[in-house]
Parts: sequence; C-alpha cells; structure tokens
Amino acid sequence: MKSEIEDLEGQYNELNSNIEEGDNDLKESSDSNTKPLINKLSQIRTDLEIAKNKLNEKKNSWKNKYNLELLQSNELTGYEKVKAERDVILDQHKDADFQGDMIKDIGNNIKGANNNLVGINADLKQQGEKITNVGQTTSNITGKVGQTERIMTKMERRQTCAKVIGAIGIVVIGLADIALLIAKLVGRSSD
Repeated sequence: MKSEIEDLEGQYNELNSNIEEGDNDLKESSDSNTKPLINKLSQIRTDLEIAKNKLNEKKNSWKNKYNLELLQSNELTGYEKVKAERDVILDQHKDADFQGDMIKDIGNNIKGANNNLVGINADLKQQGEKITNVGQTTSNITGKVGQTERIMTKMERRQTCAKVIGAIGIVVIGLADIALLIAKLVGRSSD
C-alpha cells in the first residue's frame, strides 16, 4: 500500500507540474491557440482532483491499517488509541451495513425471482389451456372430417349408381333403337 501511495503521489506531482506548464504555455501563447490549451488544462485539473482524492483515500486507509496494527500490539495510548478503536468500530459498522445491504439485495432478488416464477406459472397455465383448446378443436375437426368423409363416400356411391343406371339406360335405349330399327326393316321387307 505504501508503494501505491508513492505512485499516486508521483502522479499527483506530475499533474501539478503539467498544470504549471499549461499555465506558462497559456501565458506565452497567442489568442488563437488558447482554446485547446484551456481545454487541456481543464482536463488536467480534473485528473488532478481525481488523483488527489485517490491519494487521500489511500493515505487514510494506510494510516487506519497502520494504527490498527499498533492498536493490536498495544503500542498506542491516549487519543491515538481512542481514535484507532473508534475507527475499528466504524469499520465494523460499515461492514455490518454492507452485509445488511447485501442481504436486502438478496431478499429483493428472491422476491423478484418469486414474482417472475408466479408470472411464468401463470403463462404456463395459459399456454396449457391453449394447448387443451387446440386439442379439443383438433378432435372436433377430426370428427367433422370423419362426417364429411362419410358424406363424400355416400355421394360417390350415389354418383356411381347414377352412372351405372345411366349406362344401363343408354344400353336399354340403344337396344330399343336397334329393336325398332329391326322392326322397321322387317316391316319394310314384308311389304
């Protein structure tokens, strides 16, 4: 952690020197070149603020851990000891709060999952009802197709019977025509 703090201090110092260089460049530049320099300086100042916050966080974290080690080895006394004990208690409370938030999130996730399951269950029930309706409709259609098939079979039989009767009628009429023709020929030949 100490090396991280040193790295952050190096970045902080580098950004500070960049700002100083930018300020000097801004003073020396003409009016047409100031806009890019101002934007660059603004970005560097933002980066500097972020680096400063990171550095302070790391320093505080390092100091708290160092004080904790000293507290555990009973090397702290007075105000420093009280402050270290208070920091330990605060860290424990933060951990407990974090764990409580995690438990709340888990509970919310479980509730959400339960609500999703209820919705899925309702959807499955509706789909089951639709499948049942499709099955019933299919059964009804199959029955109607069977009825239609029987009717078509009867119509085909009637049509076949009509064709046979028509053919017999044609044969009978044809025979009657032949008989008439023979009768006429016999009647003429006898004259």
